[in-house]
Order: sequence, then structure tokens, then C-alpha cells
Amino acid sequence: MTSRYTPSRLSSLETFLIRLQGCILRALLDSLGIDTIISLRQTSSRLYALCKSYENITWDINTKLQDWFENTATFLYVMDYCGAIISGSFAVQFFDRTKYSDDDLDIYIRVGAFEIMGRWLEMQGYRRVDTQIDDEYDNPIYTEDPILRDVERFVVQCIETKGFPETSFLGAVEFIKDAEESGTKKTVRLSVVDRNPVEHILFHSHSSTLINIITSYEAISVFPKSSFLHRVSYVCRTPESLLESLPECLNKCRKRGFQIIRKEEDEKTSAISYGPREVRDDKCWVIKFPREQPSDEIRGIYGPSTVEIPFNVSLLKWESRHDISFRIELTAV
Repeated sequence: MTSRYTPSRLSSLETFLIRLQGCILRALLDSLGIDTIISLRQTSSRLYALCKSYENITWDINTKLQDWFENTATFLYVMDYCGAIISGSFAVQFFDRTKYSDDDLDIYIRVGAFEIMGRWLEMQGYRRVDTQIDDEYDNPIYTEDPILRDVERFVVQCIETKGFPETSFLGAVEFIKDAEESGTKKTVRLSVVDRNPVEHILFHSHSSTLINIITSYEAISVFPKSSFLHRVSYVCRTPESLLESLPECLNKCRKRGFQIIRKEEDEKTSAISYGPREVRDDKCWVIKFPREQPSDEIRGIYGPSTVEIPFNVSLLKWESRHDISFRIELTAV
């Protein structure tokens, strides 16, 4: 007697979701919290496949970058070669499945790769924005070439430890391009640092919501539970040179739907895990892109990118004039 395989019947939930039109299904999943989607994909193999398809579309880095670049694959290659990462509001929007009206692209890069990335942006139709710093910088050698003048200025700051040495931040240069279809301007901001850009984001971000890293092959949120489930943000280590801009930064967080945790009494959910951690550990949210990790044979300017950086998270009392009595601090170990 031969046995015949009989597929299991669809549950009511599976039947409902599978029969929805694609646009309606996506709108429904967009309205669900990330934790709900995770639970849904664990329900059955059919719903896992459905949620996986949604995730591949929703967190597609090429789709997100098409607003800035026609050839996103080339841009990701240039990122590899330059050892650059994306962070800032673009990364928050990427994880949070949202879009801001002022969605600039923030790229963090070291001095040695600035000229390569700047020249490539110019080839894509972007133009460098002149700043007040151009007039303040005395006796430049490269008077006729703004990008080389930027490199010269950043190198001098590295040597003389000017600017914001306690943050490893040397300065930022904006490149803008007219978006023909929308009639708006797209802005790419190159923030130049004098250390591994991953370490800069990890140890010098002003709030926990901003500690996200996008490389050419994956996106990593270091505090996904607090940021995208509980929607709260903790103040992090803030150097004296940046204290004046802290209220403006925190107001921007609030306008984007994140509650600022100002004192211990506000921390009702234990959304932050304290103690030793590492970038890409099991408390991070890692989204791998469908492309191979850069090969060591194709070495960038600074060699292979290092992402798995160990750090320690601690809670500190803080006397602040901004009505904040404590903050978290990330330190290297």
C-alpha cells in the first residue's frame, strides 16, 4: 500500500495573509511592530517565507540608496575601498521603515579616503558646498582645488589636534545634487574622522538611537530593543565641545518619535543591556545584504574592515544643565 503525502491545511491566519494583494499585505506588515513580525515568521514555514519576502523588500539597501545614486553597486564598492560606513538619520530610517523629509545621507570616512569618495561623488553629478571654514582656513597650498584643500585642512587638524579631538571628528563636507524628478536637492555629507568610523559611531554618538552602522554588506543596530521596540533613546557620552548642540539633537530625536530617558525613574523597561558586549553580538540586529563580504584580496585603503569591536556599557550619574540626571557610556575594552 503506497502512502500519499497530504499537505497540511492552511490555518485561518495563513489563508487570510496569503490571499491578500501584495500592496495590501505590505501595508499591513508595515503597520506591525518588528517584534510582531519576528513572532509571525516563527509561526509556520509558510508565514516564515511570507515574512522573509517582505523583509527582503523592506530592508533592501539598493532600493534605499537609489534616491542618491543610479548605480548603487558601484557606490557600495567605493564604500568598501574607502573603508566608509553609513550612519546618522539614514540608518535610523532604514531600520525604522520610515522616511524623513530631511533625509540626508551621512557617510563616515577617514582622511586618506576622502579625496576618492569626493571625486566619485562629483562624477555622479554632486557638487561640493562651500562653507565658512573655507574662508577661515589660512594659507592653503591647494588654493584652486576645494577637495584637496579639504584634505590638507583635515591632515593639519590631525597633526595639531584641532577641531574636536576628543570625538575624533575632524569636520564635514556636504555635496548636493538636484533631483530632477522631485525638484528637490539630495545631500551627501562626508563626516571625516581620524579613527575606524565604526569606533567613532560606537564611542562618540550623542544618543543610543544613533548607534547604527551600515557597511556595504550588512546593517547593524547596536541597541535595537530600546530604539525600535520600546522607542526610547538614552543620552550617551557627550564631549564638552558638543554640549551646546545637545538640546537640538535631543529635540530632533523626540520629533521622530523617540522618548528621551532623562533619569533612572523613567527606565521602566530595562531596554538597555549593561556590561560587556561586542558589535554583531546576539543583542544586535544584523541585516545581511545579498552580496558577498569584501574579499581580503581586494584590499581597501585601510585594509579589511573591522566591525566586531568589543565594548562595555555602563550607567553613570550625570549632573547636566539639560535636566538629565544619568546617561549611558560605551567604553573600549
